[in-house]
Amino acid sequence: MKTSVFNHYFDVDQESFIFNAYHRGLFKVEREVIDALKALECGDAGWDSNIEDSHIDTLKKNGFIIDDDLNEHTSLMQERESVTSDKSVISLTIAPTIDCNFGCPYCFEGDDKPKLRMSEKTMRSVISFIKSMITESTHRLNITWFGGEPLLGLPQIEHLTDLIQQEILIPNQINQYSAGIITNGYGLTQKIALKLRSLGVVSAQVTLDGMPEHHDQRRFRKGGHPTFAQIVSNLKESCDILSITVRVNVDKENRNTYVPLVRKLNDEYGMKGKLYIYPAVMRDDGDVSWEQTYKSQKDYMRDKVDLHKEALVHGARVLNYPAAIRAFCGVPQANFWVIAPNGDLHKCWDTINEADQAVGNINRMEFNEQAIDKWVSWGPMMFSKCRECKVLPLCMGGCAHVAFNRENGEPECSEWKFGLHEALSVWIKEKLSGTLDESANHLIESC
Repeated sequence: MKTSVFNHYFDVDQESFIFNAYHRGLFKVEREVIDALKALECGDAGWDSNIEDSHIDTLKKNGFIIDDDLNEHTSLMQERESVTSDKSVISLTIAPTIDCNFGCPYCFEGDDKPKLRMSEKTMRSVISFIKSMITESTHRLNITWFGGEPLLGLPQIEHLTDLIQQEILIPNQINQYSAGIITNGYGLTQKIALKLRSLGVVSAQVTLDGMPEHHDQRRFRKGGHPTFAQIVSNLKESCDILSITVRVNVDKENRNTYVPLVRKLNDEYGMKGKLYIYPAVMRDDGDVSWEQTYKSQKDYMRDKVDLHKEALVHGARVLNYPAAIRAFCGVPQANFWVIAPNGDLHKCWDTINEADQAVGNINRMEFNEQAIDKWVSWGPMMFSKCRECKVLPLCMGGCAHVAFNRENGEPECSEWKFGLHEALSVWIKEKLSGTLDESANHLIESC
């Protein structure tokens, strides 16, 4: 037997805990258990002399102790391969237009967005492209409407949805279809929300940049007109029609507005329980670079933990329990694609307004296999720092696009590497004090 390479040992208020990043088990233990695990790591034949057999069984069951012949990295990559090679699901991000009615200074798509709307020819090509991916195992089609501002292309969304329904879903008996939209929310009135719902759209993501005094300085209409009041009014009208996620961009300048904004949306506007609100801490990642952003993952994680502690006082949250992932995003998945209004095909939506980053074009049914392979073959096992990392299962190398834009071409280390123990400590204190939501499905067990 041997210990998992993904074990973590730490103390909280003089109590000892162990966490496994692969299986995500979290246990409160006696110090003797940690001493035994460390002894096993050192090859001590008597490592188990001071702990009970029942504890050893628990450690084995939850992946803290594994068989000598098990290579966890191989298992992890096999699980990743099963996800990325799965062709039972087709996931498309479709931009009916890149045009936008906002002038956000930090937009990764830039200021010079084409006003082009997706043509009938391109929409027909989308249908042909979907058909080319369907196999006997295909049972689900996921669509995310993207932009620019996709509501500026609502006629295209309506027409393409009808084509999908008539030519893809019904003839091919694909029994699972879901659609969502990422919108700035300015045009998401009740009438539009009802229209979207009739088109199979069940969810929407809308972004706010804090309270009005900050938001309206950043997310304004072209010409500088404020947008906060209209967006929030739309949220109130639409939150009973669509499942709405509110992304709150947080940086060093507006961080203190996160909690007041949550309170405003929940209490003043009466939307408590009707929105999922989360902070997206703005960072300098090569696309978004301005003086208010966080300059490192360590800097980012430190403030994220502090913000979480402040938010808890008011019933808001920032940190969640570490999630198990086998691919950072959809990029390496076989049937994950991003389609621009002109038919250009991308593997990452961060490149949608960069023609030189396209990996093909569906109108011409041309595919650059070398460019596609650059995205699909990229993975954490290419880099020694990832292979040696104890939080690898929590990030799987992170964002490929960020790595491609870094000078050394290597992945940027996950925030979990710099703040996992502190974040777990906060979570443990919540759990033990009874302040954590009862729906949380991760239990701190004793061993």
